[in-house]
Amino acid sequence: MRWGLLPVITIVLLAVACSGGTALQLTSTPTPSLDVERPSPTPEPTPTATPTLTPDPAVQRIAYRGTDGSLWIMNADGSGQQELIYAPENGQVYFPEWSPDGTRIAFTEVDFVEEGTNFSLADIMTVVIVDIEGKEILRVPRAIMPHWSPDGQALAVGAEPGIEGLIILMTPSIVQVETGELRHAVPRLRTLDSPRWSPDGNLLVYATDDGLHVIGLTEGSAPRRVVEAEAYSLFYLTPVWSADGVVLAFESDRRSGDPPGGVDSYVMVDVDRGIISRVGDSYPTKCGRASFFRDYEAHWIPGTSFAAWGITCTNEQTQPGIWIKDMTGGEERFLDTSSVAKAVGLLDVSTDGRRIAFSSGTGGLGYTRQAQPAPGGIVNIYVVSIEGGEPELLVEDARFPIWQPGP
Repeated sequence: MRWGLLPVITIVLLAVACSGGTALQLTSTPTPSLDVERPSPTPEPTPTATPTLTPDPAVQRIAYRGTDGSLWIMNADGSGQQELIYAPENGQVYFPEWSPDGTRIAFTEVDFVEEGTNFSLADIMTVVIVDIEGKEILRVPRAIMPHWSPDGQALAVGAEPGIEGLIILMTPSIVQVETGELRHAVPRLRTLDSPRWSPDGNLLVYATDDGLHVIGLTEGSAPRRVVEAEAYSLFYLTPVWSADGVVLAFESDRRSGDPPGGVDSYVMVDVDRGIISRVGDSYPTKCGRASFFRDYEAHWIPGTSFAAWGITCTNEQTQPGIWIKDMTGGEERFLDTSSVAKAVGLLDVSTDGRRIAFSSGTGGLGYTRQAQPAPGGIVNIYVVSIEGGEPELLVEDARFPIWQPGP
């Protein structure tokens, strides 16, 4: 039996997880004022060279994890499938992310170990960057969940990830891509993801069990809590920025409601004023059984105040699909995916805002290695128009689709 990222994240989710067409008129998101400030350095990793490749503007690609656990790319119509880098013999690629210029891809590599082997979570995790030809540029051992800075010169990562009881911990850190120098942004803390960069590159946002925090990048800066939480009762996950500097996060309030209790919402947060809008799910979308916490992640429709998120499990009250909702209130649309799936996992919106790529399966969401079916079925990657219609199959037995940034 092999162990990897999935069992670890799943254990954490069990401890903190929550319970239970007309064309859209798109409007732009509001802009908050931003503070600035910066953390102190501490070195580590090993680089290899910065690529000079430029993406072909005529061909937008999708990066994803293939059936063999390796990193692949394909054209937006599913053609031209190409393996970029093969995962270790007992490993897998997780959560690929394109650089802002579309020339490099960062991801977490998990190297499984055999049952009975003593290991820490950090021992099996490595952040890797490759170019679009599969050449390795940088390897950051004992790190997880890379997110690019807006200028593509640095990554935010979770360094030294570990588990204490049912809690996952890591040290939010910044890695310089050219030199491999690693700096701790804040001390080790309870969190499920590394920080996300603000669009101007001046702030990082992250979620812990006591709320949402931001920290500036000027020397001597300290974290500032923007939204307060209560561990296991009211919590936030997967904060992401809009192009205008507003944060979107998943909120689960378990302090009220019938058993298993809880109200799921997505909130829009101004980092100076706190929560400025809240949009509840029309269905109990999360059902407490997301395969990965990143399945909760919502995505902005570029240039608008609309966000998209998937229904990660289904029951007698729900049907599989994707919600597109105006975070300032008003319009909403539901994209029905029941013809191809029982659940919608990690999704991503194309840079032109017209299409959504998502992973989904006829047996629910399962994440397994090689050609073995996930429990109850195989997870495939589909694409669907934001206007609705039948989802189109792009590739079978694959997951974690992410669009290459457009010109």
